[in-house]
Amino acid sequence: MLDSVTAVIVGFLIYKTAWDIFKEASHYLIYGFDEQQLGEYKGTILNTPGAKSVKDIKVRN
Repeated sequence: MLDSVTAVIVGFLIYKTAWDIFKEASHYLIYGFDEQQLGEYKGTILNTPGAKSVKDIKVRN
């Protein structure tokens, strides 16, 4: 019985690890980016002499 319980626990850990890797990889593949960093970039652009506004920011990893 202990083997079955151990197998279920190990299977769950493998599944959770695979899900975490998939979530992170898919975020980068669809050009996901941290919103806080985008705000910092927008602030830097707006503080640049001659810049009036930021219409859109496109980023890639």
